[in-house]
Amino acid sequence: MKKIIIKKDDAVNRQYSTVIAVSNVIMCAICIVILLSIMFAWFQQYIREEMAKMSYNQLDNTCQTVQSKLSAYQVQLQNLFQEADIKASLYSDEEDLLKEFSISRYLNCVIVNDESVDYAVIYKNDEIKQIAGPVYPGKEEQEKIVECLKNSQNDNEIFFWENEKNSIKHLFMFRTERNKLSGPPQRGLLLAINQKKLAESLFGQKDKTQNVWVFDDAGNILLEQNETKESITENVRKQIEETDASGTREIHVDGKKYFLVVMKNTDFHLNFAQILDESEISRTLKRVMVIALICVAAVLTFCSVAAYAAARFIMYPLKEFFRTLAGAAGLNEKNGENDQLTRITSERILSEISSMSRQFHKDKVLGYLEDASCEDLPPNSLQLEKNGKQAVLMYVGSKIGKIPEKELDLLSHELNRVFPTEITVEMYLEENRNYCVFIPMEPLAADVLVDRCKFQEKLRVIFQNIGISGCSFYAICSGVIQNQEALQPEFKRLKQLSKYVLFGDFETVSSSMDYSSKKTDEISKKSFSSILDVVKQGDDVRAKSMMPALLADISQYEIKSIFPALSSLASEIEQIYFQFSDLSRSYQETYLEHYIKLTSLINQKELYDYFSNIIEDACLEIRTSKERSIRTIMLDSIRYIEEHFQDPGLSVDQIAAEFHISNSYFSRMFHEICSLSFPEYVNELRLNYSVQLLETTNVSIKEVSGRSGFSSVSYFGVQFKKKYGVSPSAYRQKQR
Repeated sequence: MKKIIIKKDDAVNRQYSTVIAVSNVIMCAICIVILLSIMFAWFQQYIREEMAKMSYNQLDNTCQTVQSKLSAYQVQLQNLFQEADIKASLYSDEEDLLKEFSISRYLNCVIVNDESVDYAVIYKNDEIKQIAGPVYPGKEEQEKIVECLKNSQNDNEIFFWENEKNSIKHLFMFRTERNKLSGPPQRGLLLAINQKKLAESLFGQKDKTQNVWVFDDAGNILLEQNETKESITENVRKQIEETDASGTREIHVDGKKYFLVVMKNTDFHLNFAQILDESEISRTLKRVMVIALICVAAVLTFCSVAAYAAARFIMYPLKEFFRTLAGAAGLNEKNGENDQLTRITSERILSEISSMSRQFHKDKVLGYLEDASCEDLPPNSLQLEKNGKQAVLMYVGSKIGKIPEKELDLLSHELNRVFPTEITVEMYLEENRNYCVFIPMEPLAADVLVDRCKFQEKLRVIFQNIGISGCSFYAICSGVIQNQEALQPEFKRLKQLSKYVLFGDFETVSSSMDYSSKKTDEISKKSFSSILDVVKQGDDVRAKSMMPALLADISQYEIKSIFPALSSLASEIEQIYFQFSDLSRSYQETYLEHYIKLTSLINQKELYDYFSNIIEDACLEIRTSKERSIRTIMLDSIRYIEEHFQDPGLSVDQIAAEFHISNSYFSRMFHEICSLSFPEYVNELRLNYSVQLLETTNVSIKEVSGRSGFSSVSYFGVQFKKKYGVSPSAYRQKQR
């Protein structure tokens, strides 16, 4: 038998290494595919569970939203019922055209504020007495309203009507008064709510992957988010009829799988349902899985090829590297000149790129004064030492905006005319006409520019001669400059000083030395505490009136201290209602945004308007937030009163303490919202309830008084007779 001898180096033979590498790649690929499949299955199950939770929470929010909206309509109807003219119309048989006009106008105002309400109806004695609103119902719809009101058992019912001619469906909510418990209403108000408009306001934008329905107990659709197939709607209706419990389940319709969430609302006898298309989500997950597998396969292939190439060619590159490294010293000495040339060339290229990026001004002089680095050479006209000259920089701007062209030409002409012939005046206008730079130059031996007071006096005379003294022009002059290296820092200082125009008027002609006495310390935040306290109270008028004094006060500091302080003040004002931390990224971004905007302002009016807008926005937000909170508290207090009016000890003090507000403020807000005082409102609830007891029970008058919440029978009798004209016992006898 022939022996097979394997040499030691066979194990490292290229053929075996290739087989091992390919085998490892295949095993890795199989493991990754299995791992991805397991992860995908787990992720799909996780997504299904999260979808079920999300759908349930989403429908619960929808249920709360719809219930809140319907409750708001009930409160609105209650307030309308208590309105003086409407109440008088409901309880009086006399016809008064002026009152009817006033009622119609009042109801139209209410309807305009709610885009979902098409019209309102005043109902009395089994007929419609008055209709108000932009939409007028037809005869058939009016008959439907009367019929449904007669058949209603209580005011929590909701009925609807669909006009087949124009496909408009109305939901009807009403507030009535009945002579008998569960009996037909005698008088009341009714709101016709457009179903489509209400659905759009409650559900927002349409979503093809889901739908929401609101059914009544009879299976009729009151609200619907999207229009869906009839088969889906019927299946959902069937699921609601088959079960009385809220929950999540799966349904299959037309070969598709849906998540169905059902919720019950006992207050208005409504059923909420929401479906979510699971098929679309499954297809999306599968596409993601395929893309993930393709990406993994591509990455695995690339890594395998790269690993094989590295294993195949690793020795040769290392050998070449060390060989090159061994002779590196001689090569560097030989090419030292070339390396130096390359380095210089690179630096020059970088310098040119940096220089190009700084060329904001077309004019070379302005480009040098404002944009160039200290290493750049000045233009020939600014080379003072070379030309044997000295100069003064004169920064000219306008307090109201851009510099007028006509007046600027006059100023330039007058400067050249008034100064002696040995002084040359160069003018350089900024491209956007935001400022202009005049540079008077004279020989070093001259003394016209050296005398600062004399020079400034000449400028004032020039301004007066051309008739612009006291107008929008202003000029800030530097000292005499004999070295061109001082031109850039002096110009930047003048431009910085020009920002003092934001804080009030100053002399038409001034010197940079006039501002040397400004305070150099940082402005304390305590300087702004008083105005911030006023803003927190929402008083924008008072806060804005404090701004001029504040701006005048901080103008005593250097500009480098003023702008950070103003930016901090603007950020603090926004922080009052945005509620972000001083150390947060939002605060830093807000601070930087205000700093950039403030430094770009031109005059005092712009600065005042800027802070006025910030203060007005902050105060408006604060007042709106407070009013919204108070309105919510008052609505909650009304619900509390309706639940506890049978308690004889119910009082303003108790309600105010329950909702943590003062007695006087609660009484004032209660009367403003309900148009009744607290005792009148409670008495109205108690008397209505006592009428129900008198009509439906045989309990004594004393017990009726106690159950209704009256502290004494005598007081109950007085209040009852005041409203109904007879005593409680006479009323019961009359009804029987």
